Amino acid sequence: METEKKEDTKSLTELTLEIQMMALTVSQVQPEDQEVFFEKLQNELSSNFSKKIDNYGFFQQRLKLEKEFAKKEFEEKRAQVKFIERTEEFIKENLKRNMTILAMKEASGNDWRFVLSATKERLSVNEEELDKKFKIEVTSWVPDNERIREALENGETIKGASLLGGFSIRQYPNRGIK
Repeated sequence: METEKKEDTKSLTELTLEIQMMALTVSQVQPEDQEVFFEKLQNELSSNFSKKIDNYGFFQQRLKLEKEFAKKEFEEKRAQVKFIERTEEFIKENLKRNMTILAMKEASGNDWRFVLSATKERLSVNEEELDKKFKIEVTSWVPDNERIREALENGETIKGASLLGGFSIRQYPNRGIK
């Protein structure tokens, strides 16, 4: 059974390749080029809108996948950075401890030299055990969001606060509904 291809539709292969290229473009946009990218995207999204709904759906799905992949990579890199920082700190503390135990002010190798010098004492405070005479009361003003919302919903005008409306959009697979 042969299906006729409409003039305004693309084959699945063409659509997939186009979506992959768009997603690749999105993932490579540099921060300084983002505004220009969004202007071009706005122009693209505005032209022939109704004919491109399916393309947008596929593109949104691809972007979600790209985002999840990027998040996973980011988390892996963040874990790697934390491990490197912990290793760096471990080595530094180990050097300080060993030099202190051996009463060395300086340790030299062929390429590197380490000098141990005293620093200003750090303050360590256990608030639960601290006497009240060494504490101060801190008061700060913060917005009462519930009270503000209620007043605005009742029609009151409040300088510095407003209720902002908006829209959300959800994406669903089109299961035979035309």
